[in-house]
Amino acid sequence: MKAVVKGPLSASFTQYEDLIYYSSGIYTHQYGEWVGSMGAEIVGYGVENGVKFWKVKLSLGEQFGERGFLRIAKGTGECGIESNGILGVV
Repeated sequence: MKAVVKGPLSASFTQYEDLIYYSSGIYTHQYGEWVGSMGAEIVGYGVENGVKFWKVKLSLGEQFGERGFLRIAKGTGECGIESNGILGVV
């Protein structure tokens, strides 16, 4: 979490079929098959109604999700997003 405060964190996560139906809220995988992995940029974090989340920028354009962003459950290992992070240091 400290890394995100200093700037975006590159990550990847497992993509399932239900992700294409995401429009808002905190995403947790509910149904569907694995379809691949997706690169993402973790740009922030927060809590909504007691549920922690990562704010993630995807390369799917502003028409996807919350104006191009996805909020995904934090601290639960959701879709493996917390397993593969890279922070660039200049």
